[in-house]
Amino acid sequence: MKIKVLYIIETLGIGGAENLLLNTVKFLNKNDFEPHVLYLFHDDDLAKEFEEMEVSVIGPIFDTYPCVGVNNIVDFFRGINRVRKIVRKVKPDIVHTNLFFANIYGRLGSWFGGVNKVITTLHNIDYSEETNNSFRFILRKSLDFITGRLLVKTFIVGNKAIKENMMSYMGSNNIELVYNGIDVNQIRHRNFDHSMGNIKEELGLKPEENVLLNIGRLHYQKGQHFLIEAMPNIIKNSKTKLLIAGSGPLEQELRLLAKKLGVVDSVIFLGKRKDIDSIIELSDIFVFPSLFEGLAISLLEVMAHAKPVILFDYQGAQEVIVNQNEGLVIPVRDVDALEKGILTLLGSSKMRKKMGENSLQKVDILFNVAKNNKVLEKIYFDVMNTDMYSA
Repeated sequence: MKIKVLYIIETLGIGGAENLLLNTVKFLNKNDFEPHVLYLFHDDDLAKEFEEMEVSVIGPIFDTYPCVGVNNIVDFFRGINRVRKIVRKVKPDIVHTNLFFANIYGRLGSWFGGVNKVITTLHNIDYSEETNNSFRFILRKSLDFITGRLLVKTFIVGNKAIKENMMSYMGSNNIELVYNGIDVNQIRHRNFDHSMGNIKEELGLKPEENVLLNIGRLHYQKGQHFLIEAMPNIIKNSKTKLLIAGSGPLEQELRLLAKKLGVVDSVIFLGKRKDIDSIIELSDIFVFPSLFEGLAISLLEVMAHAKPVILFDYQGAQEVIVNQNEGLVIPVRDVDALEKGILTLLGSSKMRKKMGENSLQKVDILFNVAKNNKVLEKIYFDVMNTDMYSA
């Protein structure tokens, strides 16, 4: 009898957690497991890829992104009931939740639906970094804490830094490390030459120009403003363009910053792109000035393309990038050091090549989803075979 796993996630849009789920389901042993996917909110760019694997996809079940608060308590319980009905219909053995709203609705909907084997993947260092005294924030974190403590059999984390953060916050030891993974072989065996040429023409990139790349939500966590602040001296000393792929609440603010600093012609905002692998391939350096992170899928994808990385030294950064080995690790918020690091790598193709080779080697060893799924599958078997996990 196959173990039926219902994955619950906020959206199936283009994003790190969504791509991780796609690769997890792709490499799940279908002889032992039967995956189903429920997404809560509109944004279904990846839905077709799940369906092409003959995976049952359900959603969206909400018209808009809800807010957890007293003003819409009726909608909150209505959402829990919708998830409960789907859980009762699918009859999963395990419910596996990803991201905040999916965690809350998934845990409570599963409990009311009669499923007590719930696993949650934690994607970020939320609790030591994201602090806010607003009532809504406190309510959200309280709901997360209470439902996590009472209803989750096992937490899965993508790196050691998240594990340490959660052990401190949750005060429990039912936390398992499964490194985030990507499909390294798919990237390695693709030919990007044609699409790269089209993108260079679309963006007006000249052959003599260096290309810096950043991928991520346009959000204060991702630190894109530090990178833009470094651009005036970078373009003064080199022929360089910066590509920023992603969308988010700070887009207008970042565009205004680029204009204010006089680098608007050298900073290209790409929005969300489905051809991100080709964009990575044409870049020279991936710059990742995040203030805090879990284990970003975009970082692993860049490493699989054998690209050197420059990133801030946030908690857990050197689990992935060792300074001077796969790239350069820069003190957090240090724009001068960031600028210096970028110019150093731009000035040495030999260094870039060696760091890129080291990146590819590391991602294949530690962050290959085909290998890491074996660890995840063992956790599923363990959850099915015992009720001894502490809540």
